[in-house]
Amino acid sequence: MQSIIAELLGKFFATDDPALFARLGRDLIAVDLPAGAVLFHQGDATDEVYFVIQGRLRALAFKEDATPQPLGDIARGETLGELAFLSAAPRSATVIALRDSTLIRMSRTVFEQVLRDHPQIALSVMRTMADRQRRAASPRPRLVPPQILTIVPISDQRDAAGFAEQLRHAREAMNIPTMLLIGLDATDLGSALARIEQDRQTAILLADGTASRWSCACVAHADEVLLLADAMASPFPGTVEQALFSQDRVVHPDRTLVLQHEADARSPLDTTAWLDARQVKRHLHMRRDHPRDLRRVVRLVSGRGVGLVLSGGGARGLAHIGVLDVLDQSGIEIDVIGGTSIGAVFASWHAMDVRGEALRRAARAAFVTGGNPIGDYNLLPLVSLARGMRVRRLIERAIDDAMGHPIAIEDCWTSYFCIAANYSTATEVVLRRGSLSKSMLASLSIPGALPPVVLDRHLHIDGGTLNNLPVDVMEGFGVATIVAVDLLAETARTVEFDWVPSSAALVRHRLRGLFGRRRRRLMPGIMEIMLKATVLHSIDRQRDLRGRADVTITPTLQGIRLLDWKKFELADAAGAQATREQLALLDEAMRARLCALQPIADTARLPATAVATA
Repeated sequence: MQSIIAELLGKFFATDDPALFARLGRDLIAVDLPAGAVLFHQGDATDEVYFVIQGRLRALAFKEDATPQPLGDIARGETLGELAFLSAAPRSATVIALRDSTLIRMSRTVFEQVLRDHPQIALSVMRTMADRQRRAASPRPRLVPPQILTIVPISDQRDAAGFAEQLRHAREAMNIPTMLLIGLDATDLGSALARIEQDRQTAILLADGTASRWSCACVAHADEVLLLADAMASPFPGTVEQALFSQDRVVHPDRTLVLQHEADARSPLDTTAWLDARQVKRHLHMRRDHPRDLRRVVRLVSGRGVGLVLSGGGARGLAHIGVLDVLDQSGIEIDVIGGTSIGAVFASWHAMDVRGEALRRAARAAFVTGGNPIGDYNLLPLVSLARGMRVRRLIERAIDDAMGHPIAIEDCWTSYFCIAANYSTATEVVLRRGSLSKSMLASLSIPGALPPVVLDRHLHIDGGTLNNLPVDVMEGFGVATIVAVDLLAETARTVEFDWVPSSAALVRHRLRGLFGRRRRRLMPGIMEIMLKATVLHSIDRQRDLRGRADVTITPTLQGIRLLDWKKFELADAAGAQATREQLALLDEAMRARLCALQPIADTARLPATAVATA
């Protein structure tokens, strides 16, 4: 414990002076906080700063209606309340112990005495706090990976032990030291976890499938609970699940639902029923004997997930094919994917496990072979120029070809979202559940060109009107690394006339081109103008969001207009080339983040010393 105290004090005071640590050791006060206890309340006076030695706490901001809003977790090795402490401002949040925790408290009196005795460290403290303030002001939520994971089998238990061992082995492969604890005496669990945390390790606890003291203790000590279920079992909570999660607590550990499918399953079914029956932070699908699925689950529950954001851009979206193909060939596996407009379409294909040449065939059939996707014009365009039936049919056909039947968003193999704009309320909408085909239609319904889509009795239009590159939405999915593909990062182009030519002049110009004379494009057509106008508002925002991604890929797409669907190969190649060039520029640290987990080896050869059992 002394080593972690010295480390925390060293970070806080920006010094490694052993004399200072020895002097502080006499004045610091240890605080043991049981699970569910409040450390301090929002609005309290700030007279102390805390250092977390063991355990985990959660910060909550209470709204005017007393509804708690989680702000984030505070884990071992972190400092708590230092910014308010130095500014003497009231506490901005209520902090509650998520599980039994040990902290060290330093009073304002002790802190001020240290500055008087060691004035040389005042500047270092100010620099440290300024750096913390900059990090706190970052719009990206702080990711605090769980240190104690509990697996609770809620249906068939046949895979629980094997899954736990695979999870432990994979975390070790990512340099996350992890112990697997099975069937210990419940009264010994707290001390065992204390030793593990002091040794800077993490732990996986495996509940026994009953509401035993051991299972209850596993849940009580968890930072996150993985509900492991057979996807073909009943989706409704059984007596064991109800008993384990019926405690009346202000804060609960996050819960992730892991649905296991047979190896030959073509598509998840009725995930909606599972999600409606319980509150979970997220759900993940995993096929048995599918290493890629297992790696995705491991990365996400270990705080190492990779998210991919695909922007809108009409026919330029064909570049997403090359991007996805090169990422896949480079060993970069995507754990969460989302997009806007045409980006939502290609993201859905990836989420449905359509990759490589299968994706090229599907995209060609949808956007090239079948003709202009928005070419079914209305004779009487009261709402839109196009009827939208051609787009609707191609989306429904693509889903049926990939999954065998219509599905909901929550039935995708990879976690997926898309963006639409609620025309009725003028707000951005993140679609994470509901009909996949209808959600995609809403995301790409160009105002005026395609009819709006009705969702929950509201009209919805192309998400590009408000957020064409939803990096900010991806930040809320708990991924560690975000890759963004921006199709509209280009310089402005000018025209060579003072007034827009008349319709007659434009027709004459096109006719000259048809008869072999030099044909230079004077003006974009009405559909292209409407499509580009859709994203004008969000382009400025898109520049900021581009900078918030860890890696941004910007294909060179000059010469490919927003409705140039026949330039399939050119756009595909441009996406692939831009991805190769961007990956070549990455340093080793970023490469390691993008390839966070290599294929998982056979766990039968694992050493038994890493598993503690009764």
